[in-house]
Amino acid sequence: RGPTFTEECVKATEVSRVKQTDEKRLDTIMESTLGMMPWVNVSAAVICGGQIEECLMINRLEQHSRIDQVIVIQTCDDIKGGVEFHENREELLLDCERETLGALALALGPERGIGLVALDPSADYEMAQIVNAIASAD
Repeated sequence: RGPTFTEECVKATEVSRVKQTDEKRLDTIMESTLGMMPWVNVSAAVICGGQIEECLMINRLEQHSRIDQVIVIQTCDDIKGGVEFHENREELLLDCERETLGALALALGPERGIGLVALDPSADYEMAQIVNAIASAD
């Protein structure tokens, strides 16, 4: 008697990822984007997911004539797979932001900037948020 449990109050959202990216479409988008870029000898940051081997953008950017340096930034270990419902979500994201900013500063040095940021399809949503926060900071 009385109320019964029928559904979860908070449902975990499942993020579906495309398992096999249409590489031809990815190449077309990258070539179109880089073709509009007015600079040469550009440093590019590539935001990847957990495995470097799955990061399609690395080889494509390394082989492009306008790209001088490719900086690979992997998704931080603490946020892999998402932290949407984690109780320390903000702390984990802030730690990852600091780690990512430090890795970029170390790779670039004080006199060089980033001309291109590429978000690989394997990258986590939270990592995209972190890169956006870094790029938007004053």
